Amino acid sequence: MANAVQTIARELASLTTDAELNDGAKVLEGLARGLRLRAEAGRRYSLAVLVEMIVARLYDNRTSERVTPVPNADQDAGADDAGALRGRIVAVEGLIAAGKTEFVRKLAAALVGRVRVKVLPERVMKKALGVYYGDPAKYAYGSQLGFTALRCNANDVAMAAAGRLPSEYPLPASGEGLALVLADRTCGGDAMFAVSNYLAGHMLNAEIEAIVDAYPTNFEFSVIMFLDVSARRAEWVCKTLRRNASELSIPLAYFEELRLTHYALMRAFARRGAPVLYVYCDDEPLAVDRVAFLEPLEAVGAIRDCPAGEAVRALWADLPEPVYGTTTEADVASALATVRGRYLQHPSAHVRRVAHVRV
Repeated sequence: MANAVQTIARELASLTTDAELNDGAKVLEGLARGLRLRAEAGRRYSLAVLVEMIVARLYDNRTSERVTPVPNADQDAGADDAGALRGRIVAVEGLIAAGKTEFVRKLAAALVGRVRVKVLPERVMKKALGVYYGDPAKYAYGSQLGFTALRCNANDVAMAAAGRLPSEYPLPASGEGLALVLADRTCGGDAMFAVSNYLAGHMLNAEIEAIVDAYPTNFEFSVIMFLDVSARRAEWVCKTLRRNASELSIPLAYFEELRLTHYALMRAFARRGAPVLYVYCDDEPLAVDRVAFLEPLEAVGAIRDCPAGEAVRALWADLPEPVYGTTTEADVASALATVRGRYLQHPSAHVRRVAHVRV
């Protein structure tokens, strides 16, 4: 070992130009990180353990501020339902290109004049994404830490708008000044990137632990809307419709890993009784005129009737535990097809209709 270190030191000492020094630094950084990852090989977190750590941090079964679902299959969604959701926080989650931003935009527009809506868009640091995708093994932790900070800040803004935290803008005691908060990607969904990067070997134990420790313990969402699309559709939308420079080189395998970890997170939330509303948006064939979006007022009714507690546990019960490196995209699709079938039997017609969105 000493001889190897001495050899490396002599090689580095012989470098003189800026280009050589930069290349040497990159090689040394890669070697050091690789050694640290190898040293942790026997005590790395599994997908199941890591997901439980995250969900336990974010969701502790508090129910005082959450929506109490009262399914009513015969009741239409309308203005009164929108008003009833005032002060609630809807976490809109899903894979890259699932349609979260478009759905939030349409729902907010449909509710103008009915209820005050606070939209928290998914802030994307495009330059940071470009750096990350260029070398995930090197920049995963730094990038994820930045995105986590954005999500934590958005969480506090959501809490204030919904009247759960003190705000610099006093809200009426009647509650009429409270907003229905629509959050496009929250800590709960953003965690799929952290989990995926860690399991891919891009983050150290101490780094993922720091990320989890940064997540808020007051994640007071009322409903998690899980917009589910296949990895193949997500890749197609990114590379055919969106065509963002940072996304064009993402391999299909990465989308599959993200869907796996997102499924694991939603399963863990549901098994704790969290209000998870499953929405399937994966219409075939892949074509521009087959891009589906939820009907806004249909979504209002589904949010109102979202299952929680024992009701949601039953919908996600007996599903196979996902295992990184073993569970395939086909396995995830099969498990979520089971979930979809159960939501299609829900007492609320709104929940049933959003469980499989059709164009």
